[in-house]
Amino acid sequence: MLSGRILEIIYSTIDHPIITSAKGQEGYARAISDALIKQLKLKKKLKAPVDKPPAADGDKPPTTVKIGDKYTLKKSTPGYYTAADALVGRDARVTVQAGEYWVHNIANGMINITKTKGQPGSWINPGTSAGSTTSNSTTTTQTAVIGGKYTLKKNTPGFYTAADAKAGKNQRVTVLAGEYTVFNIANGMINITKSKGQPGSWINPETSNSTTTQTAVIGGKYTLKKNTPGFYTAADAKAGRNQRVTVSAGEYTVFNTSNGMINLTKVKGQPGSWINPK
Repeated sequence: MLSGRILEIIYSTIDHPIITSAKGQEGYARAISDALIKQLKLKKKLKAPVDKPPAADGDKPPTTVKIGDKYTLKKSTPGYYTAADALVGRDARVTVQAGEYWVHNIANGMINITKTKGQPGSWINPGTSAGSTTSNSTTTTQTAVIGGKYTLKKNTPGFYTAADAKAGKNQRVTVLAGEYTVFNIANGMINITKSKGQPGSWINPETSNSTTTQTAVIGGKYTLKKNTPGFYTAADAKAGRNQRVTVSAGEYTVFNTSNGMINLTKVKGQPGSWINPK
């Protein structure tokens, strides 16, 4: 009987546009799984809250927001059930009131903010919410949102891939200062373009609008200008939790990089401590 209803849904001309959409597929999948669970008398296994950003390319956060940060919402803002809805501004379900929140998760430039740390809240679009974070950055930065505007304050190296921009290798062009549209975001790098809808050049936002241009390259030298918290993992450094050491100012070798974090060592070829360069 259940299989008959599934076939009826699939062949219905009314339901076809819904089931072929991402949101429709998610809804039908949930309904089918719920029906099976009920019929087989199974128990739902609750999924633990995600404590790290998604790893898919193009699904990375803005450079100024980190999971675990406090986030100040300066005005009441539409809240959504999914990051995809927040990105396109559709199906707002709640209004998130201005105030202070925790960043629970980040996906495709969208932010999930919550009043209860460790529990999911509502997805918002930081490009329209006028929010700010209490991060460790000492420079004024702007949030990159796919489809949004991005102002480049100085001429900056441009690369063909996000990986090259991250490593600062194989520069192909110089991107001139000016206003651009964000075409894509991956691993903290930004693809900016003058022709909306068409890919442009990848840049590293950490160096493009900063007063310093130090780039971390694996095997290269890195100068730490002040004593900095050191961590065992890149995830801890990103979240600013479980500090184990203090890394003293000085010159180091870059042992590894991951998700914008840097592993610095005094002994080349051996791992050291992870730091957050921001």
